[in-house]
Amino acid sequence: MAHVKLLLQLVVAGSSIILGGTLTVFGQENDPALGRRFLNAIEEKAKELEKATFTFQSNCVTEKAWESISAARESEIKSLRRNKEDFHRIEKVHTSVRGKFTMHKGTKIGKKGRHDIEYIAAQNDSYAFHIGRSRSDAPYVIDYLEPIDAMTEESKKNVQFNAAIARAIPMATWYFLTEPLNELVHRPDFVIHKVFNVDREGTSCVRVEFDCSSGENDPAHKFSDAYMILDPANGWAMTEYEATQVSTNNKHHTTIKIGTIGGVIGLPSSVEHRLIPKNDPTSVLCFKSLIDLSGDEAKEAFYLHHYGLPEPRFTHRVVGVWVWCLMIAGVLIAFAMFLRKRRRGDRTFRPTHNVGHGMTAATR
Repeated sequence: MAHVKLLLQLVVAGSSIILGGTLTVFGQENDPALGRRFLNAIEEKAKELEKATFTFQSNCVTEKAWESISAARESEIKSLRRNKEDFHRIEKVHTSVRGKFTMHKGTKIGKKGRHDIEYIAAQNDSYAFHIGRSRSDAPYVIDYLEPIDAMTEESKKNVQFNAAIARAIPMATWYFLTEPLNELVHRPDFVIHKVFNVDREGTSCVRVEFDCSSGENDPAHKFSDAYMILDPANGWAMTEYEATQVSTNNKHHTTIKIGTIGGVIGLPSSVEHRLIPKNDPTSVLCFKSLIDLSGDEAKEAFYLHHYGLPEPRFTHRVVGVWVWCLMIAGVLIAFAMFLRKRRRGDRTFRPTHNVGHGMTAATR
């Protein structure tokens, strides 16, 4: 799962470093009104995407390679008995979104001497599952399977992560690495320093300079010296962003080309991401992703029977055993108190009754 998370962070990024030329700044004065417009637009876009019923498949092909490398970095790699060519890899990830149904599948690259693992992670209206196999002709094996309405906390995290992958690749224009823009801007440590208009290749865009490097968040999700460029005319799609990751001190720089699929504007068509170590800026690891958004995933593909596995039959206890025990104990205690009270009442009444009869008998 770790390699998928890294792939997502780097695939959903995409970049090409722009030092000038295509980007013209109108004026770097902060525009508070434009900042409020940006925040409102991101919130409205999140609501729109949440309610969206569009369906599509995403086939993402990512090529990973060193774009440039320093002599020191290459020497370090060789000391680990590896070559820079070992980093060159092409990976494919297929994601599908059908309303609230999500799925992503791909291949985990096996280490030397081990098979690659094909995996599928999906959720439907009833349950979520993760399955895998080591060969294309082998049957799938269930990794986990749990009902939507009775998940453990750990399973909820796994399902949320898998759903994020399914959505973040085809919706990369509204995700900052692995985090939806709407969640990013609502973080307590998200601070906007400046918002202003820029011209990018003849298109009027908005540049937001910010950081989110404090608070109690995971250090991997803290960033400084960050900015993003958005296109208001295309659903406030993000076309570029850059940030320095606090935990690693590495710079992430991303550019995204956008298009319109199925009436939804602002979806990505290609993503480029460059990872640049702060202590070795001449070594640039590049990830280039082509994203093909087309067609519709069959509803059956979100269920186990589509992969030759039986559909689950979950049994739920409406009330747990311990609850039944407490209820029975409560009934017994109440019944015992009732009997005790009744005995007290009998003892109070009987002496008077007996004395009365005695007196009558004596009189007689």
